[in-house]
Amino acid sequence: IASSCAMAQIKALTAATAATCAFCVLIAVVQITDHSRTVLSQKAPVNVWQQIGAPEPAANAQQVMRQSDDFGYKARPQMLAEKKERPNVWKQIGAAEPSKAAQRVMGQNDNFGYKARPTMLADAKNAPVNVWNQIGAPEPSVGAQQVMHQNDDFGYKARPQMLAEKK
Repeated sequence: IASSCAMAQIKALTAATAATCAFCVLIAVVQITDHSRTVLSQKAPVNVWQQIGAPEPAANAQQVMRQSDDFGYKARPQMLAEKKERPNVWKQIGAAEPSKAAQRVMGQNDNFGYKARPTMLADAKNAPVNVWNQIGAPEPSVGAQQVMHQNDDFGYKARPQMLAEKK
């Protein structure tokens, strides 16, 4: 008897739980459908800017952002042929443009130093002026060459000699 009584209580509890769940689902459905009707029947919220009669700042902000899109990293691509010439201050004041003079000086400087154009020795038309010729003295390099040739006959650089040729 005890087991049948316990089973009856479990069945009654299960039935009560099922009825409660069904009732909750019914309430949820009613609330959802009722809420959607009230939302549709309400008017759109009135904007504060409309209430005070002032223009909405969002529209002005959008316009400023569109204008800003023409500059900086988001600028629209521009063909070089479409570029307008910028006003030149030097032309406005009637002075020569300094960049042209600077380009000329840089071109002249390219002929000197480590950036100088390569020249062949045979092409050197303007040979450096010899100081020894200007003062009328013999050039010391000629004498130095003679001494070096004389020294080649002695020491470890001496010419090879056959024993039969030795005097």
